[in-house]
Parts: sequence; C-alpha cells; structure tokens
Amino acid sequence: MLKKTIVYTDLNDEKRSEDFYFNFSIQELIDMELEVEGGLNAKLKEMVKAEDVRAMLGVFKDVILRAIGKKTDDGKRFDKSETFRDDFYNSPAYGALLMELIGQPNAAAQFMNGLMPKELMQRVNEIQKAQGMPVTEQPSGLEVAKKPEDYSLQERVEMSEEVFDRTYGTNPKKWTKATLAAAMRRYTLTEGMKEVSTT
Repeated sequence: MLKKTIVYTDLNDEKRSEDFYFNFSIQELIDMELEVEGGLNAKLKEMVKAEDVRAMLGVFKDVILRAIGKKTDDGKRFDKSETFRDDFYNSPAYGALLMELIGQPNAAAQFMNGLMPKELMQRVNEIQKAQGMPVTEQPSGLEVAKKPEDYSLQERVEMSEEVFDRTYGTNPKKWTKATLAAAMRRYTLTEGMKEVSTT
C-alpha cells in the first residue's frame, strides 16, 4: 500500500495538503498485465521511450482510479468503493496528482513502484538472487529518468550520438563546461578512430 501526500488548491482557492492511499493486490496486478497486450510493464517502457504523453495520461488515469481507496480500521480490507473513487476523481487532488506524474518521471516511477505489494517484491528479489541476478529495487516498468546533469563525464563520452544530441541538444552555446569537455573528448575519439581506420 502506498501513502501519497498530495498538495493541491481546492475550489475555495485554498492550498491543501492531504494524504491519500493507493493499493493493488497481486491478483489486480495480474489482471492488469493480462488486459494489456504484451503486458503493462512493456507498454509503460514503450510509452516513456516514445514520449507519448496522451497514452501515458490514459494509463496513469486508469492506474490511479483502480488503486485509490482507504484502509479499514482493522487493517483487513482496502475499500475501493465507487463513491470514494468518484469523489477523488472529481476533486482537484486528482488533477494535481496526474500532472505530477506526467511532469516528473521520478515521481511517476516512485508512485508505480509503491503500488507493488511487498510480498511480490520479495518474491521477485528471491528469484533474482537464486539466478545470480542483481536484486531489483524498482521492479516496475517505469524507470527513474536521469537528468542531463546526472550523467558522469565518462557516461557522456560513451553515449551514442543520437542519445547525446537528444539529452544535451546540438547547440554548443547552450552546453555546460562539463558537456563541452565531453563533446571535445568524443570528437577526439571519433577522429582517432577515423585515422586508425584509414591506416
């Protein structure tokens, strides 16, 4: 279960901070995987890569409204009544959450990961350990996006030309000193490879 604090402006133009709860059972996650051709994880990766905002809005809307609910006082059930869901959908809090997930890839990844049942995450980790694979800390299909400044100099040098241009643009006047240094090293390596290939 995920506890999410949402900051929003209500209909009286007052700023509010309120806690909401979201949860998926293992069966609900399985049902969602089966509903989407190729699986939900694969679909999420495809949308993020294509930067398809319209498709992401549809998926996030579906996920949010399926997951929203409230825990019963005895902790035995997570109530997902239609009335509670409709109330949330018609509140400014829903719009604030949707815009946060679309505009901040890190927030979207944390939200999706938080919906994973603990027992499922533990099972995934057990399987990965048994197969000698690194333990997955973020098992959802949505990966935390790196900001341009998060890449090391070496990572920038080793990027493909397509990824480098997409991340930093093609105008050197807008590059930081670190990016300029990486670009110069990339150029040097490229020219060196050309000389080797012609000798």
